[in-house]
Amino acid sequence: MPMNPKDHIRAAFGRETLFQNLMFVFCVLFGLALIANTQPAGDGAFFWDASFLHNGQRLYADMHLALQPLFILETSAWMALFGKEWLVSKVPAVLHLIAYCLALLLLVRQSGLSDAQKALILGCAFFASISFEA
Repeated sequence: MPMNPKDHIRAAFGRETLFQNLMFVFCVLFGLALIANTQPAGDGAFFWDASFLHNGQRLYADMHLALQPLFILETSAWMALFGKEWLVSKVPAVLHLIAYCLALLLLVRQSGLSDAQKALILGCAFFASISFEA
């Protein structure tokens, strides 16, 4: 017998998942702060590579790209659809952040640990995997 959709919402956002949800929100907010403050020397590399690609240069023959082209192709498509503004260029990173944090949350919820332990593992997994330079 299928559960009521309200039961799914209560289970996902109830008291038994409070610490997990708080850690999820904290990780997303911290990720947003990192995205907004990204200013290293290589921040514009994907932007320029996508601009060159859009202007007809080839990824491997002309630009000698040594990486996989997924983010360059995504950035090029995003710029073609929405423009080259700074704030618009940060939207794909925000979508990646939310998808990553949600995937970590869903993965952590599969364990049989307590709510606080799941929240601790979620936070540790997030911060260990992003390995920011601070």
